[in-house]
Amino acid sequence: MDVEAGVRRLREILPLKERQSQLTPSRRVLHKAILGGFAGTGAPLGAQACRVVLGGEEPRQALADLAEKDLIVRIPPMVNAGTGHGER
Repeated sequence: MDVEAGVRRLREILPLKERQSQLTPSRRVLHKAILGGFAGTGAPLGAQACRVVLGGEEPRQALADLAEKDLIVRIPPMVNAGTGHGER
């Protein structure tokens, strides 16, 4: 498989650029920050960091928008059976 064919195949499997292009500018910046956070620390951005990226906006809807476009996967917080408190 040549490089061009490989790139086309990858875009079919992971249409990241096309999905990002459908986002509002603030959602696109947030998504890139999330990816950068994973690359830099191996961990997702916390709610406060997301708020900073979004200029103070509550991140809940922005994260839901990214999940709806299949750009992030949201995992519910785990609950500690002993305390009932989330572990994330």
